[in-house]
Amino acid sequence: ESACKQARGGGGVKASNNWVRNNRVRRMVVGVGWTFWGVITACWLVVVVAMIQLFSRFVSMAQASSPIPATAKVVLLVVAHPDDETLFFGPTFATLRARGVTPHVLCLSTGNFDGLGGVRKVEMAAACKVFGVEGSKVTVVDDTALQDGPDTAWSLQLIAHHVGTALARTSADTIITFDDGGVSRHPNHIAVGAGVEVAVAERGGRVAPLYLETTSILRKFIGPLDGLVCLAGGSPMCVADAAGVVSTYHAMTAHASQWVWFRKLFFVFSRYTHINTFRTTRRAPT
Repeated sequence: ESACKQARGGGGVKASNNWVRNNRVRRMVVGVGWTFWGVITACWLVVVVAMIQLFSRFVSMAQASSPIPATAKVVLLVVAHPDDETLFFGPTFATLRARGVTPHVLCLSTGNFDGLGGVRKVEMAAACKVFGVEGSKVTVVDDTALQDGPDTAWSLQLIAHHVGTALARTSADTIITFDDGGVSRHPNHIAVGAGVEVAVAERGGRVAPLYLETTSILRKFIGPLDGLVCLAGGSPMCVADAAGVVSTYHAMTAHASQWVWFRKLFFVFSRYTHINTFRTTRRAPT
């Protein structure tokens, strides 16, 4: 009996020793794990800080070589539909705000393709307010001959008439709009650029035009990385810093009727959320 007790006692001691040993191993593994994740986290923070510093330098370089002339005092932005100003020109608003210039915005339709013209007009006013543009500087044209739709042909002379009226009212010295690709190849965007070209020609060079560059699909959807392509090519840029991107997000959410999944993806991946580049001619040089 005593031998059995000793055997049981010896087994208990051995089990206790094994528990202590296993516990030490567990604590050592946990300690190594925490150390590993601590090192990874520290490295990630260093990378994030470095990226922020690089991006800040990138923004500073871009702002120093902005495509918008330093002499631009009164700027008129001309778009086709409510939400164009936000989806495509956010970096332009950021650059102008940094200069203390508040643009006038002319939209040549109410975007009534789905019967929401009245709603979209109100949404555009709210979005522009996010960018610091008050309602008195936002004009939305409701012309039966300029209705939103890819199959609707817009008269260039009619566009030029509305643009000319806006130029006379605002005394703008710089006008910004789409190039011959219209960013998305939308016929209304392309027509707006062509109509602005007519209006500028009628004024004999008294207004400086800037046409938003349409890029390839690949460049269009690599977000801020397209800035590296622009730097390599020596292209002046309007760049939205972190605050500018946040403003664009809030402006886009103001377009509640349009804030659907594919526009959310566009906002996330598009270079136009971060970068605008321009040409002084509507067509790319050949």
